[in-house]
Amino acid sequence: AALSGAAQSEPDAPEGAVMCTAWNAEGTMFACGTTACKTHVWSVEEAALRSEAPGALAPSAIRGAPMAGGHLHDVTSCAFSHSGAFLLTSSRDGQAKIWERGSMGKKQQQRKSEKKERAWRLRGVLSTPADAEALRRQARARRGPVVYAVEQAVWSRDDSVVVAAMSDFTLRAWDAQSCVLLHTMRLHTNKVHVLQCHPFDPRVCVSAGHDGRVAVWDVTRGQCVRHYDGGEFETLVLDGSWSPCGSRIAVSDEKGQWCLFGTGCGGSLSRAKHEQFLECEFVPEAEIARDAATGFLALAADPDTPFHAQFANGRNRLVDSLGNPYGEPYQSAFRARRLIAANVPSSGVRFEPPAPVGDRAAEEAAANR
Repeated sequence: AALSGAAQSEPDAPEGAVMCTAWNAEGTMFACGTTACKTHVWSVEEAALRSEAPGALAPSAIRGAPMAGGHLHDVTSCAFSHSGAFLLTSSRDGQAKIWERGSMGKKQQQRKSEKKERAWRLRGVLSTPADAEALRRQARARRGPVVYAVEQAVWSRDDSVVVAAMSDFTLRAWDAQSCVLLHTMRLHTNKVHVLQCHPFDPRVCVSAGHDGRVAVWDVTRGQCVRHYDGGEFETLVLDGSWSPCGSRIAVSDEKGQWCLFGTGCGGSLSRAKHEQFLECEFVPEAEIARDAATGFLALAADPDTPFHAQFANGRNRLVDSLGNPYGEPYQSAFRARRLIAANVPSSGVRFEPPAPVGDRAAEEAAANR
């Protein structure tokens, strides 16, 4: 089902369950969205955060802020803008909403000693109207218009664009100021589970999902810049992230594998072993003891030493999928926390990561037919 484009069925969360959480950039406010169609926001006193005194961060230092409105269905994601002035929420009701903090009323200004939080009020609604292609599909199937859920929504780096992943496997981009829909972007054939904007380039975001595809987008033009198709490996991408420098993307799948994509030729990474496991992962279960009181693990032969300490200080080794340790210089590189060792020749036979698919690749494929 994952490769055929069918939606993944998920059990309904219990009423009032927390679906998502987010901190603002300063760490002074956090929010959560629930299945009760509501978003809750709290603020933390800065003095309590700066203080190192025991008990400074008491419950009295955390105050709730009222929300002037909500959604009609589960809140699927929430995110503060990078400036901290706005809060973005998305929902299965097919809408994303931008909230801003209201100004203090006259009575509050007169009573400044009264510690009350300003309410968050609705600034704009990012609606998701069905586009022409979706309407044509529904007309052929003789169905009425369908409202697609917003699975998650994120801010661009400069807070000028909001990008959302929809339940119809498309991505949509809005102008955050005018709340006007800019682009509907199609590529994925299953649920988009990873959506993250570039750490400093406001034009770029990455998406990945249960179809095994990883895509880099230019959200200002609504175009896919490059995508990697892992569908041939029949894998579902579950998580992913940009590196802090913005030059690499790491994604992981449900088989426990991860792929690293980045700029440059990647010649140095080609020397790395494809299978990289830790020796501690291959300890037989019969040799492991668990403390009944604390739940801590240890080797049965030495129960007084915690399990992780048994493999500390260089005693853990890098092994393949059968538990066979690699030779030097791979072990030295591993102990030095480097992915590869210098001057190691590239292996002749190895599994390759998903091949990039772009305009040039499409032209070459067409020429070879």
